[in-house]
Amino acid sequence: MSKLVDKLKSLNRDAAPIGFRPAGPSGRRPPLLVIGRVSMPTDSSSSFAGALNGLDAAFVPGKESTTEAVKRLGSAAPGLPLGFTAGELDPASFAGLAEAGADFIVFGLNTAAAVLQTEKLGRFLELAGEAEPSRVMTAGELATVIDGVIISGAGTDITLEYLLACRRAVRLFGLPVLAEVPSSVTGVEIKCLWEAGVAGVVTADTGAITGIRKAVESLPKGERRQWGSRPRPVLPKLGESTTPAVEDEG
Repeated sequence: MSKLVDKLKSLNRDAAPIGFRPAGPSGRRPPLLVIGRVSMPTDSSSSFAGALNGLDAAFVPGKESTTEAVKRLGSAAPGLPLGFTAGELDPASFAGLAEAGADFIVFGLNTAAAVLQTEKLGRFLELAGEAEPSRVMTAGELATVIDGVIISGAGTDITLEYLLACRRAVRLFGLPVLAEVPSSVTGVEIKCLWEAGVAGVVTADTGAITGIRKAVESLPKGERRQWGSRPRPVLPKLGESTTPAVEDEG
């Protein structure tokens, strides 16, 4: 299983049900994951490793995704789940990237359908926050063949519209939702996303990681919304009576 997917599932397991719980380690996992959208470094691997400090996972643009790049990233940050954006990559290269150490793939609705056959990689669908609700609802049909959703395009502020887009995705897909945030994101905005059920935040600014991590660690330790199976309406089957049968007393 993808290491990133496993981390996200552990968040849901730790989402504090009310009542007794089995004794375990005292250290708690972070309430949200912090994930970086990064470009390949032009300097040394050691400085790049420092830039990745504080991240729970990272992914690079598809045009920069090669087996050599994945191996270099793996050497710079051992154990960190690494992914890539499908972009214009040939689907035939996905298997090689997985073998080189890639952990997950990020793709949009215009990606070749072959991306769904990448069983060795975690699969994350990226949707724009301003996408039409009808388009998002249609994309919800992919919930059974993907592992999570990334909502992008937050702009310079987390608006109510963007927050509602995140809530809609959490409710519709029943999967972990990651929200892209601006480098200027505030602790209040991160708390709003957390309360909406978001499982992690994505930042393209490695210089903002420390502040984001601090805001995440200051989130409440209590119960939060969980993701799970998508809600579906229960409809009566054709031909079935909706009134209870009355026994013959004679």
